[in-house]
Amino acid sequence: AGWYDCGKIEALLSTNREMLARSMSPGGELVGIAEDVILEGAELGPNVSIARGSVVRRSRLRNCIVGADSTIEECDLRASVIGDNASVVGITGTVNLGDHSEVTVRKHVEANERAGEGHGTSFPGASTSRRCGSSSMTRHCAMGSRTRR
Repeated sequence: AGWYDCGKIEALLSTNREMLARSMSPGGELVGIAEDVILEGAELGPNVSIARGSVVRRSRLRNCIVGADSTIEECDLRASVIGDNASVVGITGTVNLGDHSEVTVRKHVEANERAGEGHGTSFPGASTSRRCGSSSMTRHCAMGSRTRR
């Protein structure tokens, strides 16, 4: 147990990992997903928490915290914290965004304009979608994996 000082991003991510470990069954992936999160072609874990109303499309998240009502598309994120009502498109690496922030890599905007509505990055299972209906998910939440209710 102990006191967790979350004043730094590293400490916040470490605390998230510890809290997920406490709430998951032994051997389960450390992934916490709110009930109404939408996942389309998403690969999550370990150590990922996603708050209510968020959408993750064609993206991979590892060691990340995503706030409520945020959208992540065509990203490969690690060690990142995304605030509430934020939008992230086309980022690879680490990003830390506050509430109501928006980041879009220009090449994705240009590619989508040329294609009409096409998408740049593709991850396995990108054509499959899923609405998570349980906040007690304990396994890797990539498309086709099992959930526990």
